[in-house]
Amino acid sequence: MTMIKTVFYFLFFISLPALAQPEQELSEKLKAIKTFSAEFTQQLTDPSGDEIQTTQGNVMVKSPGLFHWQVNPPYEQLVVANQQFLWVYDADLEQVTVSDRKTLDNSPAQILSGDFSSLGEQYEVTVETADAVTRYTMKALDKAVSTFTQLEFTFDKKNTLQSMILVDKLSQITAVTFKKQNINSEISNSLFDFIAPEGVDIIANH
Repeated sequence: MTMIKTVFYFLFFISLPALAQPEQELSEKLKAIKTFSAEFTQQLTDPSGDEIQTTQGNVMVKSPGLFHWQVNPPYEQLVVANQQFLWVYDADLEQVTVSDRKTLDNSPAQILSGDFSSLGEQYEVTVETADAVTRYTMKALDKAVSTFTQLEFTFDKKNTLQSMILVDKLSQITAVTFKKQNINSEISNSLFDFIAPEGVDIIANH
């Protein structure tokens, strides 16, 4: 369950209309990402800083709203989303859960897949630049209603997304760092459809 939770954390984020600096800067950088692929390392820690879980894998996203998140063993899992469905495939359990694509509304990776929602007004955005790295920090204006109390996005001097940090209501921190990023290269839409292997249990969650 922890892995599914942190994957959904990755699938979420900001709004577009009439934003002031630095909200506008962040929005424009994210809008410029039409496709994104990378290797990732994701670390989940508790409020005291103790590690709960660290995973690695590969991610591919394509605007608007296409998402492919592959977690390597020993926590093997595949999450795939197109504009209709969301599949969560657990190889060890030999089962796949199929949900409506709307399950991802207001949950992490909408930012990278270009599926923006009206969330910018829920956060105060600040920016700082040091050592050729630009960091945008989004702090929730009302922590009682926001899924995350704080979000951070770090870009290098070429405006390549380097990392994301998400702090939830329980003060758990999910830190995702990327390497071998490839931006705005061609990615086939077929990679965002999932066909269950033979013998796998299919659970409909509509």
